[in-house]
Amino acid sequence: MLRAPLILVALLLSLGGCVVKDELEDGIREVLPTLRSTTYLRNADGSGQVDFTFNYLLGIVDDAGIDEVRWEYAVITPAREIIGAEEQEMRKAQPEKTQILVQGDRSRSLVLPPGALRANGTYVLSVALFYRGELFGEKFKKLVEGETLTEEVELDDLPRFNPR
Repeated sequence: MLRAPLILVALLLSLGGCVVKDELEDGIREVLPTLRSTTYLRNADGSGQVDFTFNYLLGIVDDAGIDEVRWEYAVITPAREIIGAEEQEMRKAQPEKTQILVQGDRSRSLVLPPGALRANGTYVLSVALFYRGELFGEKFKKLVEGETLTEEVELDDLPRFNPR
């Protein structure tokens, strides 16, 4: 999860003006995750589909070079029983770089087989990010059948990415 403190460099970067400072300490891994939109549909046979757009602001400082970022997205019950999941590379490695600060969107669909979902069941979309095998960010959203839920990215909530 987010570790404090981080600077509003991201806003300045999006305006085209600033770069990450050279004196940042190795080992920083920060993410501000947002689920911009989430739609959950359940069919009569218990199959279903979850469509979502995941937005992230990601900062990493790694003197060994930037490795890939992997992610897992899943539909789970409140007891964390996995109904369906997908795991994949979210961001390619950039071994020639030692610092990144990036923002992006990833849209995905997770199709659930017949019998996976119960009528009136409670389900949650879970998105987890991993760097070098270590969990460093998670986002959860309760799913509401037949509705599209949205979440805005608040610039005031952007993390600070600066030296201690």
